[in-house]
Amino acid sequence: MKHRDWLDRVRQEKSIRQVSIIAGIAQRTLANQYDRDRIHPENIIRIAISLEYSPWRALVDCEIMPPEYAVEVDPATSLRTVSDDDLVEEFLRRLRAGATNPAFDTPLDELPGFTD
Repeated sequence: MKHRDWLDRVRQEKSIRQVSIIAGIAQRTLANQYDRDRIHPENIIRIAISLEYSPWRALVDCEIMPPEYAVEVDPATSLRTVSDDDLVEEFLRRLRAGATNPAFDTPLDELPGFTD
């Protein structure tokens, strides 16, 4: 994906100026890189982190890093590769761990919005 297209997708309604402020990148630097359609990898990472987007996924999306290196660290991608059995085991482990959590002591009929 072109760097410009990636930034347009992840910035949503934010201007280049707003993104540069949030990410701590000089506005002129980001604007020039955007215009040239070549954003420096360090800036891609800073933008991704500041916009709560996976920096690994950003580097793959911008074709800086091959996808096989991100599969291991990108949770959304990793979840697609987990077997159903492993997913169920992890779910059960989390349920058991939450058994000691007082947040789970509220009866269902006392929860807001709960109806039979």
